[in-house]
Amino acid sequence: MTEEKKEVKTEQKRIGELTPEALEALKAKTRGRVYLVEITDEDEVHCLYLRRPDFNVLKAVSAMSKTDELESSLVFLRNCRVAGSDAVLEDGVLALAAAQAAASLLTSAKASLKNV
Repeated sequence: MTEEKKEVKTEQKRIGELTPEALEALKAKTRGRVYLVEITDEDEVHCLYLRRPDFNVLKAVSAMSKTDELESSLVFLRNCRVAGSDAVLEDGVLALAAAQAAASLLTSAKASLKNV
């Protein structure tokens, strides 16, 4: 006898996700680009929308990172968040995962120097 395995697919609950219309409205009122960070936790996907950090946020994150790297990550997330799941900022595991993904915002721009 052959045993047949049934694959059960469960829909992941998306928390904090914006509708396309709400996302367009957010983009219209947010200066600069808006980025989506998706944090998967078991059967849930938490959506967090971030803007690029301005100079003041970068300064605060830099100062805080010298004494407490985890707290500097929270400062970054709190100040750059424009919408999304509140649970991400309240749950340490979700916040750490979001901060790791969002760190790429700090290095997303590249510069080069040319002798002319």
